[in-house]
This record gives sequence, structure tokens and C-alpha cells, in this order.
Amino acid sequence: ERRPIKQNIQERREKAVCYQAVINNMKNEMQEKKQNTGEDRKGFTLIELIAVLGILSVLMAVAVPSVLGYIKSARRMAAYTDAQITADAVQQYLDEQREEGKLTIGKLHRLMNLDLDDPDNELSGYMSAGSKNALVISVDADIKTGQLEKMIYQDKWVKVRVTVEADGTRKVEEIE
Repeated sequence: ERRPIKQNIQERREKAVCYQAVINNMKNEMQEKKQNTGEDRKGFTLIELIAVLGILSVLMAVAVPSVLGYIKSARRMAAYTDAQITADAVQQYLDEQREEGKLTIGKLHRLMNLDLDDPDNELSGYMSAGSKNALVISVDADIKTGQLEKMIYQDKWVKVRVTVEADGTRKVEEIE
């Protein structure tokens, strides 16, 4: 079950304030010891270092999974966007081939396993730039109308299916 981002941020802030209070308390205790003993220490004790390492490890245990989740989410959204751009390019290609009377199964087959990183691919004239490590895995289209029905796009991290409904709306979803 996922909690809202604002709630996660608020919880982290509260934990950070708590940890800061612990650190401040340790500093105050160290100053009191220093004043009481009259010593002028120049280093930290082993216990103090272990306590700081413990606090840092707890902070890392909380922060790292969250950051990794945000990175995965950003990669997924980038793949969704790139898949939409690629679907637009495929549709433009299909429209142009249909208008010229050249849309055949063979032309559609050329789009299968198409490496978008290759500057000489079938869609290079329809896209402003290639996608790094991205492929068009498959394309389903109506040969008579030239309408894209389904496309599977894959980049380095995510595989995405774009489905085009009869009214032109698109559904983008991650697949395994």
C-alpha cells in the first residue's frame, strides 16, 4: 500500500527533526562533560562515533528505498512518453505509406524489432532524435485504413504497450 508523497515527506521531516534533536542532545552532553572534567579533548570517543554511524545508517535505510522508487517511476514515465512519441511517428509513417499506396504487410514488417538508436531506421524521418537503447518490438495496424492499433515499445528499463482505440484515444501500460 502506497502512502501519499506529502505524507512520506512529512514523516521524513519529523524523523529528521528527531535525529537532529538526538544529535543536539549528544553535543550538549559532550559540552557538559568537557566543562565538568576540565579536559580539552580534540577527538570523539568510540561510543560517539558508533552512535553517529547508527543514526546515519538508519537515515540511509529510510532514504535509499524511496530514492530508488522515484528513479524507477521517472524511468517508467520517460518510457511512456517516448512510446507515445514513437507511436506518433509510426502513425505518420503509416499515413504516408497509405497515401502513396505503398502500405503493405512488408512495410509493416519492417517496423518489427526496429532499433530506434539507428539513424537509418524506417522512422528516422518522423522522429526528431532516436531513443537510446530503444526498440519497436511489434506493430499492429489496419492495412486498409493505415490506423495504428497496437505497438510494443521497449527501452533499457521498461517494456510498454500502446493501444489505440477506435476513437483515437491511447492506452499506455507497462508489460512484463
